[in-house]
Amino acid sequence: VLTMAPDPDDRWRPVPVLVTRSEGMAVCRGMRMGYAPLLALLEPARAAGHRRLAVIGIPCQVYALRAL
Repeated sequence: VLTMAPDPDDRWRPVPVLVTRSEGMAVCRGMRMGYAPLLALLEPARAAGHRRLAVIGIPCQVYALRAL
C-alpha cells in the first residue's frame, strides 16, 4: 500500500511510505492526507518486485497515477 504516514519529527507533516505488512498500517492510522511526493515510491515498489499496489492518496495523486 502506498500511503502517507506522519513524519517522525513532526506528526502533522505527511511523508510517503510503502506499507508491506498489516502492522505497518497502524502507523498510518489517523494521518490526514496532505501533499507529499507519494507517487515517487512507484519505482522503488516496482524494483522491490511488487506487481499489485493499493494507493491511498488525495485525488490529484490518484488522477496522476491513472495517467501513468
